[in-house]
Amino acid sequence: MTRVYQQAVPEFFLLSEANGTRSRDTVYVKQAAGAYYPPGTILVKEEIAGEQQLEFVPVTASVAAYTNPLMLVITSQGVDASVAGARAFVIARDAEVKASVVPGFAGDQSLVDRITDGLYQLGIIVR
Repeated sequence: MTRVYQQAVPEFFLLSEANGTRSRDTVYVKQAAGAYYPPGTILVKEEIAGEQQLEFVPVTASVAAYTNPLMLVITSQGVDASVAGARAFVIARDAEVKASVVPGFAGDQSLVDRITDGLYQLGIIVR
């Protein structure tokens, strides 16, 4: 009997997405020494003094400093951010994801709600 082995799917957090590549996009992540972002990491577009950059960084507890609406994406594959110009393949719109992907931030429900609302505005529904 032939045995078939299947590797784990990196998009473990993804429940559904739009047809074709409509839900997917490519973004650049900010370089950080030794940084690796696993699949399912929520990234936000970084802002400096009101000016938006083209780079994304992981969402942190300081997300309240970002303007509304949040420009959020979710990595669909692991990203090595230790190199300059690293690209991340992301879920950017029209998808459903597991609630476990949204970080807890030490029980601060307002931050969790803000992230969930930011994803919802992009058509990413947290279930």
